[in-house]
Amino acid sequence: MRGRTMLQILIDHFGLLVAVLSAAAMVVSVVYDIGCLIIERVQRTANLQRMGRETDDLAVALQFLQDLQTEASKMQGKLAELVMQRNRLERDELTARLSRFAFIHEVGEARPNTRIFSTELAVDPVFVMLPDGDVMFSRIIWRYKNTAQIWAENEAVARDLCSKVMGRKSAIHATKIIQSA
Repeated sequence: MRGRTMLQILIDHFGLLVAVLSAAAMVVSVVYDIGCLIIERVQRTANLQRMGRETDDLAVALQFLQDLQTEASKMQGKLAELVMQRNRLERDELTARLSRFAFIHEVGEARPNTRIFSTELAVDPVFVMLPDGDVMFSRIIWRYKNTAQIWAENEAVARDLCSKVMGRKSAIHATKIIQSA
């Protein structure tokens, strides 16, 4: 070191200082990059964990929706069954009411010497083939009970009067004629 000037020593020290500072800056840069990588990985890990929890939550929500859908399907089936049962009961009730329903046809006139005779009216099998113009009254009423009350002097006159009114062409006939009380 003898023979060197102060300037040369200062330049040597300055060069050494620049080299050390450059190395330090490089170390800081590497540490900063490593820090950024670590932060990025931590964020990714946190995002993956959050997405995992959200996926689990979505799976639970999906299962809940599927359970609700299954329950709704069961309830729709039960509702359909109850509606069918209600319709069946309403139909049975209507059938029961209509079975007590009867059309009463009055034949003849009430006079002092006449009595009332009754008979059930029935349709012959050919009734369904008759043209509508030959059907007495309406086809619909013949689905129900039909009774004739006949004003006549005796059973023979009642039968004759009923045959004339109903006629063979109508395909409606009287069953047993009885005197009403």
